[in-house]
Amino acid sequence: MLVAVAVLRGDAMPANPNLDPEENQGGSLAVGSVIDGTYTILSFVGQGGMGFVYKVEHLMMTKVMALKILRSEQISESVWKRFRTEAQAIARLDHPNVVRIYDMSQTKDGMPFYTMDFLVGKSLAEYLDQNDLLPVADSLPIFRQVCSGLAYAHDRGIVHRDIKPGNIMLIEEAKANLPPLVKIVDFGIAKLSSLDGAAVQGLTRPGEIVGSPLYMSPEQCSGKNLDFRTDMYSVGVTMFQALTGRAPLIGRSAIETISMHQTTVPILMSEAAPDLDFPQQLEEIVARLLAKSPEQRYDSLADVARELLDLERGSSNGLSEGASNLPSKNFVRQIDDSYAGGSTISDTNSMMLKRVKNLCVIFAAVVAPLCLVTADQVLGAFPDWYAKPQPDWPPNTVLTGFPVYDRPEDQTLTPELEAFLRAGEAPVVFTAGSAMAHSKKHFETAVAAAQQTGLRAILVSAFPEQIPQNLPSTIMHVQYAPFSVLFRRACIVQHHGGIGTSIQGLAAGIPQIVTPFAHDQFDNAFRLQRLGVARELNRLNPNQWARTLGELKNSKSVESACRKTKALIDEAAPASAIGADAIEGLA
Repeated sequence: MLVAVAVLRGDAMPANPNLDPEENQGGSLAVGSVIDGTYTILSFVGQGGMGFVYKVEHLMMTKVMALKILRSEQISESVWKRFRTEAQAIARLDHPNVVRIYDMSQTKDGMPFYTMDFLVGKSLAEYLDQNDLLPVADSLPIFRQVCSGLAYAHDRGIVHRDIKPGNIMLIEEAKANLPPLVKIVDFGIAKLSSLDGAAVQGLTRPGEIVGSPLYMSPEQCSGKNLDFRTDMYSVGVTMFQALTGRAPLIGRSAIETISMHQTTVPILMSEAAPDLDFPQQLEEIVARLLAKSPEQRYDSLADVARELLDLERGSSNGLSEGASNLPSKNFVRQIDDSYAGGSTISDTNSMMLKRVKNLCVIFAAVVAPLCLVTADQVLGAFPDWYAKPQPDWPPNTVLTGFPVYDRPEDQTLTPELEAFLRAGEAPVVFTAGSAMAHSKKHFETAVAAAQQTGLRAILVSAFPEQIPQNLPSTIMHVQYAPFSVLFRRACIVQHHGGIGTSIQGLAAGIPQIVTPFAHDQFDNAFRLQRLGVARELNRLNPNQWARTLGELKNSKSVESACRKTKALIDEAAPASAIGADAIEGLA
C-alpha cells in the first residue's frame, strides 16, 4: 500500500462544493494542477484536523513526493505558527530514520504547504493489527532504528512528543533478509526546545496535554514542561505493546489511563506474556524506559540503540548461542554504485588490498553506512568532524578523512580561463555536476543572480547547450576545470552537494551555496550548513540566489568558518595513508 508520511489528525471535514468529485475526494486542489510552478498534483491521499495530503510530482526532479497543505478555513495567525513550527521541526532533521521535508512555501492563494517523502509501506500499528505482536528478533532492528532517529532529533533540540505505533512507518527493503527501513513521521506537535521561548509561546504551553494517552509519559500526562526523556517513555510503551501484544497500562477511559501512567508501575513483559521468552537485557531496557521519573531513564536513546544492536548481533544474554562475531544479516547493506568513486590507492596499497578479502569503503558520509555482509573493515572516506559515528554504524568502521581528488593528468587551467581570472576580482563558480544533463534552468538562474550582484562568474558544464546565449564579458563558460585549482581562485562555489565538490570547496576555504537534488546531496548540504560554510537553497530563484551570494561574500562568520575547516583538511594526514594503515592491520 502507498503511505504518505504526513499523518494527519482530526474528524472528517464537511464537503467542499468547489471540488470535482470525479478527481478529488476531500482535497481542495484539482488533480493535474501545478502548485508554486513546481509540483503537479497526482492524487488526493488523506485529510485531518489541520489539512490535506496529496501525492505530487516535482516537475524538474520528476520525483514523487507528499504535499501537505492547510485547510483554507483553518488559516489564521495561530494555525500558521503551528504549521511553521511543524515544518521547521521536520526540516531540521536529516536522518535515514526520519521523514525528510524538502520545501515549504505558499500557493498563489496564500495557502501554506510543505513537501515530504512519499513512501511505500505500512505503519507499525497496521502491522500489529494484522499480527498482534512482533517477534523479538524482528523487533530489535526496528526499535534500534527508532532510537537512532529520535536520538538524532534530540541532539538537535527536537522532541517528538507523540511516539506510537502509528507514527513508525515500516518500509520493506528490496533485498532479501533485510529488516524494514524505519521512518519516524508526524512531528506535528513537536516542541523545538532549543528555540527562543517567544517563538513557540502559545502553541503548546505548560499545562496543555497533547499526545496519545496510551503512550504518554507521566510528565506529559500532568502537563509539565517536557524534554527528550518523554519520548523515551513512549518508546518503552510502544516496545512493550509490540513485543507482548498489549499495552503496559490501559484503563477503562482515557482519563483513567492518564492517571495510571502517573501512579501505576507496569508489570514486566514476561508477566504480560508468560508464554513468550524475552532476553533479560531486553526486559531491563523496556523497564528502564518506563521509569516514572525521567531521571531514572537513559541519558540518550543512542545508548538504547547500542544495547539493542548488541542484542541484535547476539552478543548479549538471551539470544541464540554461537552467534557470529561478524555483522548480522539484519545489519547488511550493499554499497550503492552512486557513492563509489573519487578515491585512488597507490600500487603498494592496492597489493595490500588484495590480501584483505572483505573490505568495504564508504565514499559518502551517509548517516547509516552501507556495509558488506562479512566486511573485516569498513573505511569511511570522511573525517569525524564532518560526520560523527552513529550508534548503528559497524563497530569496525575506521574514518580515514577526505580523499581530495582531481584528474591527475590535468592540473592546469586553460590560457583563456587564466586570462579571465586575472582580469578582475575572484569569481563565483557555478556547476551543476557532471551528471546533470538537463540544467539549463540552473545556469539561467546563475547568470541572473550574478548580474544582480555584479559579481563575475564561471559556469562549469560539459554540456554547452545548457548555457544561456550571449553571456556578458563578466561571465565565462568552461566545459572542464580542475576544481582543486579553480576553487582556490574563486570567492564562492554553487553546486548540487555532491561529496566531491563539497570536499573541494572545503579544501579551498570558500563559502558554498548548495542546491541538492538527489542521493547524499541533502546530507552534505546539512553538514556544510552545520559547519557554517554554506547555505542550502532548494529553489532556482535568482533573487534568492543573489541575496545569498551577497550575504556569503560579506559574512565574517562564514569567512572564519571556512578558514577553520580548510585548516582541518590541511593539517590532517592523507586519507590514503590512514586507509593503508587500517588495511595493513588486517593483512
